[in-house]
Amino acid sequence: MERHLTPHMLRWAFGSNVADAGGSLDEVQRLLGQKDPRSPRPYLSPDVRRLRAAVGRVPSPRENGQEDR
Repeated sequence: MERHLTPHMLRWAFGSNVADAGGSLDEVQRLLGQKDPRSPRPYLSPDVRRLRAAVGRVPSPRENGQEDR
């Protein structure tokens, strides 16, 4: 089945890919040619693996010796 792609879909994918590759919000904004800093936010849909990695970077209280007793 052939999928019909629109310019908006390609723009969304590009903005999301830049963000998933570690691009900052202002980089996505500039690459998409947007003036308002809030404009690229709808394009940002973080990859689930990137979100899990972010959670994994948060140290556990047990590792820091701060476990509640």
